Amino acid sequence: MKKSLLILFVIVMVAVSTAGCQATPEKEIVIQKDIEQLIEKAIAKDDTQRGASLAENLNAPATYTASFDGYNGDLTVNADAIVTVPDSDDISVMRVSKHCFTQEEADKMIDVFLQGATLYEIDLSLTREEIQEKLVTYYAMRDGAIPINMDGENPDDVEKLEQIIEYYESLLADAPETNELIAATTTFHAPATLINPDAQVIDGTAAVNGKVAYLYINNGFFNENDIEATYVNATTQMDGNYNSSHYTLLSRKDTAEAQIPESFTMTEAEAQSVAEDILAQLGIADMACAGIRFAVMSDEIPGGNAVADAGKEAALSPEQLANGKWAYSLQYQRAVNGIPVTLTREDGNSVEEENSVSVPWPYERLELIVDETGVVYFHYLSPYAIRETVTENASLLDFSEIISVFEKMLPITYGYLDEEGTADELHVKITEVRLGLMRITEQNSRDSGLLIPVWDFFGTTTVIPDEGESYTNEINTLLTINAIDGSVIDRSLGY
Repeated sequence: MKKSLLILFVIVMVAVSTAGCQATPEKEIVIQKDIEQLIEKAIAKDDTQRGASLAENLNAPATYTASFDGYNGDLTVNADAIVTVPDSDDISVMRVSKHCFTQEEADKMIDVFLQGATLYEIDLSLTREEIQEKLVTYYAMRDGAIPINMDGENPDDVEKLEQIIEYYESLLADAPETNELIAATTTFHAPATLINPDAQVIDGTAAVNGKVAYLYINNGFFNENDIEATYVNATTQMDGNYNSSHYTLLSRKDTAEAQIPESFTMTEAEAQSVAEDILAQLGIADMACAGIRFAVMSDEIPGGNAVADAGKEAALSPEQLANGKWAYSLQYQRAVNGIPVTLTREDGNSVEEENSVSVPWPYERLELIVDETGVVYFHYLSPYAIRETVTENASLLDFSEIISVFEKMLPITYGYLDEEGTADELHVKITEVRLGLMRITEQNSRDSGLLIPVWDFFGTTTVIPDEGESYTNEINTLLTINAIDGSVIDRSLGY
């Protein structure tokens, strides 16, 4: 079994670790009052003004069109957007907190994913045969028989290659002929590498469907808000273990231009059925599919990285698309009474510089990658616990009031590009205005908050710099407005 990628995955996890939790400095707390005022506004609903639907009640049109500029014409905004409003009569506000995985939930993951196979401790040591295989490859690189490729290192770094060869040669003398399999503990326990003293984990590998599966369930490894569960069961065409980030997610444009291999016959509906069957077995409820995309795994990782950024979009060559392994990536978001949390590119992991000791609380994310063999990847990050319903029928601002905020605040929000001289011109194109849910937090409480209704303005930005070529960013939410009080929310911070 090749372990290089699994080794690198574990090393990366340790390398990006953060310091243990520190106490937040004492300061005047005013955010709590803002939250209380927000709740008061949310529950101040005049039911006599209700229409037959949310869209009617908010006077939301089917489309929004507008053109305006800012900063002496350096910023231009053009909106030709559909307006998406949930098909519902009302929308709720919920109080949520972080949720740590229970032993019962962990037992379900072990049963569903491992299918009775024994979970073994992760052995990062290499056998003599595995070291010799690596050395054969590195010798061939040194001799010029194959291109130099050291897990994304500089391909011209011969000195680095020699260091790697010396390292593996030093391991060869004491390397075991075989690895001893040791059954892993399947109850939560403190990890061997203790970063957060309260951390509890379950992890290991198992033989599932003829492949090496990796399972990792974590309650607080890096800090108390680091909660995630990961399952990987897939191999490259070279039969090396790999992390899900070896999949390249295809944009709609990439998919339209790609030739889907005839051998890949799975449909989106079939993939969604497989994913939701697994979620049902795991007891994960109240989640809605927020997006389905093609995912292609190639032996040649875009950019040359052995472990790329998970969910990273990157261009694949026609050869990689033709020879890669195709699957579907399905993103799920929590739904309250059928209304989902809006999925964006922001992860909520940022903290303000003046509050740098604060522990980030990522947004809840759930992704499955499904191919014709079943679920090959499962990642559940930062699950929420629903604590209470604040109101089932929140009082929202009229759509016209939201638009007034948008047209005033967008130029202000993106004016920094002009002020910093990073762009001579900025062109904003709005393609969708969507009402959905979002988790917000109190600034000084990073493990509890509210799910509230927000308006997201999705679109693209084209930057035309003073020097160099212009570029267009991928579609994302460009402004998020609280649907209750009209305040602008910073999605990177979560408030």
